[in-house]
Amino acid sequence: MISSFILYLLVFISFLLIFYQDLRNREVDLFLFLVLIGASLTIKWGFILNNYWHLIFNTVFILINFAALFFYCRVRFPNKKLFKSLIGQGDILMWFSLVALFEFEKFILLFVLSLIFSFLCHYLLIQFRFYNNSTVPLAGFQSIFFSAVFVIETFIPAS
Repeated sequence: MISSFILYLLVFISFLLIFYQDLRNREVDLFLFLVLIGASLTIKWGFILNNYWHLIFNTVFILINFAALFFYCRVRFPNKKLFKSLIGQGDILMWFSLVALFEFEKFILLFVLSLIFSFLCHYLLIQFRFYNNSTVPLAGFQSIFFSAVFVIETFIPAS
């Protein structure tokens, strides 16, 4: 019970630190993503063993999103480097860090909602002049969204 609580706490703290580092420094330590992946896999290990196809489908979904983003950026911004100016490596690592936490159908819905939440947060922070960077700290905003979902899913039982 205590080790389970520590794993849940590690996931939550990792989400918060990813948010803080991405918003403040516009970069996130790789170690935080590794902790998030390790704790998530450990928490969901029993589910993954019995339903491994969720993990596979979630990973394929992320790969398809990344491929679509890559090709879109190649066509729309041919002179810009994908990882230098268009999307951060931390954003991609964040996407892959989430694949073990949710079932496939829920993952797709939450992923899309997290993107909407991220852009809405960025827009509001720019409008109210709390943030003056033109790039979106996507991993940070998504980590706040998923930390809220994770807490709700973990501590509020579904009826």
